[in-house]
Amino acid sequence: MSTGDWLERRLDEPEQRTSKCVILVPGSSGNALSDHRYAFMSEKLRERGMSMLSLEIWNEQNLNSLTLHYVFNVLDEQIQYLKSLGYDRIGIIGKSLGGALVLLYENPAISAKVLLAPAMTIERGKTAKDFLDLSFSQIHHIKADPSMVKPDCDILIIHGTDDRNISVDNSRRMIKLMRNAVLDEIEGTNHSFNEEWALAEVTQKTVDFFDKEL
Repeated sequence: MSTGDWLERRLDEPEQRTSKCVILVPGSSGNALSDHRYAFMSEKLRERGMSMLSLEIWNEQNLNSLTLHYVFNVLDEQIQYLKSLGYDRIGIIGKSLGGALVLLYENPAISAKVLLAPAMTIERGKTAKDFLDLSFSQIHHIKADPSMVKPDCDILIIHGTDDRNISVDNSRRMIKLMRNAVLDEIEGTNHSFNEEWALAEVTQKTVDFFDKEL
């Protein structure tokens, strides 16, 4: 399987394009191209002059075939694609498992990261080899040794206090290891930010962060 075989992508650009673009890596359920929450976020980014590249990397059919190592290679290719279009201020959003992946993904072209309810816990003794070559179907959330959490840019973590899938306590522990990360807790919302008010708040905080950092 060559890198990108499963990939579907869409680049949404504002009328007056700038050099700023944000990549979206969804959770394990995918739906990067069809979920109304991501469409709303793309709209608000474009209102600020930023483009959004939505990546549909995985689905129910290919979870047994994809590894995190494979997805890292896909992200490398997408960044080269954006650079070829003239984008040189690049941010990235990761939701849930995608958020854990984005945290561990390193590329000097990334200027800022937003992690939405990242599916990660800190566990001493875990190394990249413990999960990089496992398929997504074998991973419910990533367990990483503190030494692996080495953010290379400013990070905003957004997490709902009523998240029953991934406790906000996980994000509270993570930011203690990262001097350039900020945790913004959204009181009363869940893992998916389903409520209209929660989606609006999460989107506003995300757009404001990238507007400042990119």
